Amino acid sequence: MVESNFIDFDKPAVISGGVPTATNDRTVRSVRELCTTWSRAVKTICLYPPSNPLPDEFRSKFFDALTLLLEDHGQFVLQVSDAALTTSGQVVYEGAVSEENLAYLFFKDGIREIGFEIGISRMESDRFLQIGAEALAAIGTRVDVANRLWEASFPHIKHYTVDRVIEGAYIEAAGDEELAQAHEQFITATLPEETKQTTAGN
Repeated sequence: MVESNFIDFDKPAVISGGVPTATNDRTVRSVRELCTTWSRAVKTICLYPPSNPLPDEFRSKFFDALTLLLEDHGQFVLQVSDAALTTSGQVVYEGAVSEENLAYLFFKDGIREIGFEIGISRMESDRFLQIGAEALAAIGTRVDVANRLWEASFPHIKHYTVDRVIEGAYIEAAGDEELAQAHEQFITATLPEETKQTTAGN
């Protein structure tokens, strides 16, 4: 399988390995609680200096909640809009459209999905939070969250990014032909066998 930090946006209920997003009420509640902790952690890291113990407390809370969620329910995908995060069609985080909104911080740079996979490390979790905090702290200036996520090359956090919507068609933010090809190969590798056979027959 070709490694990629993209997930298949055309199949928003599926991430690497074909595992569906959360579907039961208990899981959705857990994801909602995680997103609340995530938002609070990002804001706390942004507001307090590294010497203050509060940011690290929230880093631990987020990592513990994320790890427990993954262990209990498996990997999941969040769909990103300008004002909300959703999973399985259920809103798990919502706020006014502004740069202080966690969803908007990611949406404004073209991120449409974020997937979390089992096996995430504390270092990976902390870096993910730091990217959000840096974006929040840089309100009014240009911080490309999508680019920072790509550079971080997280092994257990995936994202799918689009540049813009033109007449309803999504344009991949691949950056170059080689990366776009890698994305296509990644999608093909994660499709169910029957879908691959149907595609090959067309």
